[in-house]
Amino acid sequence: MHPERMALAALAACAILAAGCGYRAGFVVREDIRTVAVPVFANRTFYRDIEIDVTRAVIDELEKTTPYRIVHSATADAVLEGAIVRYRTPVLVEDAADDPVESEVVIAVEVTLRETATGRILSTAFVQESETFSAAAGAYELSTRPLLFRRVARLVAERAFEEAW
Repeated sequence: MHPERMALAALAACAILAAGCGYRAGFVVREDIRTVAVPVFANRTFYRDIEIDVTRAVIDELEKTTPYRIVHSATADAVLEGAIVRYRTPVLVEDAADDPVESEVVIAVEVTLRETATGRILSTAFVQESETFSAAAGAYELSTRPLLFRRVARLVAERAFEEAW
């Protein structure tokens, strides 16, 4: 057998075994949810208005990558509640004059997916992400936020909608 065919056969066998063992790749849709409300996340940090940008990123991610329709709380099957619990911008590297050369933005978000009709918690998740930036390269904290918030939103969408086994 050719090496390429052997590799392809091995890859197919791994995929079949992984599927049978409960492993999965990508997003799995919850059958009990069709509509979701996403109120503005709480902000437990001293950084103003980041909750608006994070909430917008989560809504955009849900609309782009899931079949769930975003609606108001009164008509939703579930409500995705979130809170930004940490946001920091530590300096990682300074130059000889103590000016920042490289810094990092760190954000942590807690989310709860709650069934609207009963108030039952369907899932909880904690997401923490970071992104570095270099003032020497012309980057700054505000230019780093959109990428970081999109990554956080992707993880929130994946983790909040996981069903317990």
